Amino acid sequence: MQTIRVVETGDGWQVRCGDEVLLQDAAEEPCFTFALATSSRMFDAGMRYEVVLQRLDSLIVPVD
Repeated sequence: MQTIRVVETGDGWQVRCGDEVLLQDAAEEPCFTFALATSSRMFDAGMRYEVVLQRLDSLIVPVD
């Protein structure tokens, strides 16, 4: 199974598949919608993709 990531960056949002940037936008919703549509098209073609949302704040690891 491949992964399509919707990643928050300092400049907005990106949709990535591996190292390739498929879409970049200032808003989260268009990117997430695009990622879901891409995943759905791939599924119809017989390929399985998961969509992962990655926010900047999810990368912060709490310090004990």
